[in-house]
Amino acid sequence: MTIYGKFKENDSKVAVSNHGVFPDGDIDILAQMNINPEIRKEWDRSIIKKCQIYSEKEDVLNLELKLPFPFSNRELVVSRYYLNSDNHAEEIERLGFPKTSRRRWVVMQHSVELSEFPHHKGVERAENHAIFCYEQDTEDPKRCYSKVMSIMDLKGNIPVKMIQKGIGKNSAKQFNTLNEAFNKNRQKWSQMIKK
Repeated sequence: MTIYGKFKENDSKVAVSNHGVFPDGDIDILAQMNINPEIRKEWDRSIIKKCQIYSEKEDVLNLELKLPFPFSNRELVVSRYYLNSDNHAEEIERLGFPKTSRRRWVVMQHSVELSEFPHHKGVERAENHAIFCYEQDTEDPKRCYSKVMSIMDLKGNIPVKMIQKGIGKNSAKQFNTLNEAFNKNRQKWSQMIKK
């Protein structure tokens, strides 16, 4: 796994890009680990408060990110739009992604303010813009690639040293947790999703 992080002194925004390889993966399960709230609850440390589905490829997710003491947790409300190349290849290309023969899933999300998702006391409302891309190798269908680009504004006053320390550590931990959960639950989750 490769992780890139970028941040400025006295700024609560963090930009992260990471690339991972799953030698024995499945892009459908990997994508659903992010998209499907029931699957995500089984492995993600974030607390999913609510998910409102608008269509087969769009929803709004409200979740809480745990931060270490003494910082308050952060809450996100993100509008998510997800596409797979089996059903939406042309739409993926229209959005600016390069044409490829690889099977892939693309998940795009950005923060929104909606009256159905009010702010909660004691939790800081953060902002996030992210793209997740899961691609299958053309020569070895079991080999999968994960690419994530994210800009998170954690809001509030968080020391830069904590952000610096947390970027690599938390990204690597999240990837390892995802990988372990995938290997442990892939059979069960493959039965839960539509391919």
